[in-house]
Formats: sequence, structure tokens, C-alpha cells
Amino acid sequence: MSELLFGFFLAATAVFFFALNNIVIAKGLKTEKLFEGIFVTLLFSSLIIFIFTLLSGQFFQILSLSPLVWLLYIVTGVINFVLARTFNYTGIALIG
Repeated sequence: MSELLFGFFLAATAVFFFALNNIVIAKGLKTEKLFEGIFVTLLFSSLIIFIFTLLSGQFFQILSLSPLVWLLYIVTGVINFVLARTFNYTGIALIG
């Protein structure tokens, strides 16, 4: 499979799962347990990323990264996983 076709497949799969995630979250947030939902999604997202980094072998390359790259990964993780998901799920809960 060519890289372009594989990239398209991954992008289409990501769009599908992102939409499915928002639908499931909207249904789950009807009980108004926002912080529990955020905690669960953070837990499973971190676990999935950890598993895939182990499977791809990239987990063992983490010690070769520079401190600046570590800082960028930490900042990106906090912004994406914590802040962005909190804002997204709060918006979904408020809109309904």
C-alpha cells in the first residue's frame, strides 16, 4: 500500500473515531458527571498511547530525546489531553 493511501486511510479512520467519540461522550455526559468522564478518557487515551509506543518500539527511544523535546511533549500533553478535552466535553455537556 502506498504511503498516500495509507495516510488517507488513517485520516479517515481518525475522523470516524473522533465523531464516534463525541457522540458517545454526549450521551455519557447527560448524567452530568463531567470530571469523571474526563478522567476516564484521559486514562484510556494515555493507556492506548503507551501500548502503541511499546508496540512500535518508539518507547525505548525516549531517553535519547533532548530536554527541550521533553518539555514540548509535556506541554502538548497538558494542552491536548487536559485542557482541550476539558473544554470540548464541557461544551458538549452545556450544549447537550
